[in-house]
Amino acid sequence: MRSIFLLMSLSVLSACGDNADNSATAVSQVSTTAPKPAKCTITNNSIGDVTLGNTIAQVRLGHPQAVLTPLKDNEGVAFTSIKITPEIEIFAYTENTDTTNANNSEANPITYLSTASRVCKTADGVHPDMLLADAEQVYGAVQQIIMSEADAAQTAEFDEQPPELSFQIDDSGAFDLTDKSLPKITTDYQDGAKIKSIAVVNLPAEDVASTAQ
Repeated sequence: MRSIFLLMSLSVLSACGDNADNSATAVSQVSTTAPKPAKCTITNNSIGDVTLGNTIAQVRLGHPQAVLTPLKDNEGVAFTSIKITPEIEIFAYTENTDTTNANNSEANPITYLSTASRVCKTADGVHPDMLLADAEQVYGAVQQIIMSEADAAQTAEFDEQPPELSFQIDDSGAFDLTDKSLPKITTDYQDGAKIKSIAVVNLPAEDVASTAQ
């Protein structure tokens, strides 16, 4: 009788152990399949924790660990590199609202943000270094690719993208090279074309409303 009781007890303990193992496996599966939060989120008015309308001075206070570097683009326009971490770098252009001090960019509101950091993603998962063909699965077909007059940068527009976002690509638009005029416009792109950077633009309210209609 005692041996029967011991066998029953061992069976119960074994079953409990199996259940515990199964539960642990289930928890492990949930934890490994749950989507990881983006290290840097791109919204319609921010990249990471840097928001349109903030000043560089506010960014400096909010991110004391960040490395802020003043730079100039190809047209001589000043902007600021904000390196939050080795993986996350954001570029900020500011509006000069202080007419008495044209160099007082620290106090001017940010009107344009961009990033080429692949860890920065939109809510739909679109990010720099993503294939253009994959981005079309999210935002619809490429409506047009424009090569700008200023610096020949190529920007793609999608049918269903948020109007505040701008997508620069890696110079892979399929343009007519015999046409020397600028800007150039096409809907075609080369195989392997990728998003180079994503920008957030401070659009006027009427432009956002007209795009949404």
